[in-house]
Parts: sequence; C-alpha cells; structure tokens
Amino acid sequence: MKKRVWIFWSLVLYLGLVTACGAAETAVFTDFQAEVGGVNLSLSYPDTWVIEATPDTVMIASDASLLNAGTVTSGAVIFISTLPTSALLTPDLMPLVEAELNNLQQQEGLQTREEASTITINGQEAITAVLDSHTGDTVFYFTLINGDSNIALILAQTGSADADTLQPLVEQTINTIQLGNILQ
Repeated sequence: MKKRVWIFWSLVLYLGLVTACGAAETAVFTDFQAEVGGVNLSLSYPDTWVIEATPDTVMIASDASLLNAGTVTSGAVIFISTLPTSALLTPDLMPLVEAELNNLQQQEGLQTREEASTITINGQEAITAVLDSHTGDTVFYFTLINGDSNIALILAQTGSADADTLQPLVEQTINTIQLGNILQ
C-alpha cells in the first residue's frame, strides 16, 4: 500500500512540475535522403523548415527567405556538403578542422565559443565547434562527420537571439545525419 501511495504522489509531483514549468517543446521531423556529392546522405529535419538540395549541397532553413541569405541574424540555416575521404591529404581530421576554424577566425573575425572537440554521431566520428560572429548577432556551429569512406562538412548558423530555441533543433538535425557509401 505504501508503494502505491508513493507512486501516486510521485506522479502528482511530476505532473505539477510539468504543468508549472511547461513541457519541453518538441518538433516533428521529416526524413530526407539524397545523393550529395556522390555520397548517400540521409537525415531528418523539422517539418516546418524548408530544404533545398543540389547535386553537391543541402541547405535546410527555418524559413525559405534564409536559403539565399548571407549571414543569419534571425532564424537558422544548416549547410551540408560531402566528399569522399580519399579527397583528404590526411586521415587525421582534427588538424584540418583546427586550420579551417583558424581561417574562419582570421577571415571572418569569428570568436570561439566552444573549442573543437570529438564526438560520435550515429556511430560516425565527428568533430564539432561553436563560434560567435564578431558582431555577436550570429552563432556558427561547425561540424565535420567522418563516415566510413565519406566526409560531411556542416556549417549551421542561428541568430544569437534565437540560439536558445533553435540550437536544439539544429543539433537534433545534425545528430540524424548518416553517410552511406559512394553511389555508383
């Protein structure tokens, strides 16, 4: 009997907290698969966002007007390109990422928010870093995914004011990316 009472009060407390704090917002995701740069790319993205794919790139945006925007100060854009790992001069990707981040800092005046670090995305080795624009109105998310024989380079942007809301959706989208073998 005590166990039932404890479970009952635990549920009441949980429901009270969810009601008071609000449940976390969730998005419905849409699946996407295409050959991009000769690589089989699959991912999921928020169904209210738009996607534009070419033979070489994929762009996903929280609003269609952002697909051709330069720097994003409101909303979110994710840009993805792929290539075979054989196109790289070295199998060690961290120096490549650090050089690219240094280039972005030098050329664009970006400031490091989170240093480059290694993670795993769908069983694939990845390196990620977060940068801020020199004006502070844009957050850049840089990710490089190393599939078996393919690389995906992802550069996402959110407006700083929208980062708290959109960063989880950007990260969820990036975390769904799966690279397949080069298609023939």
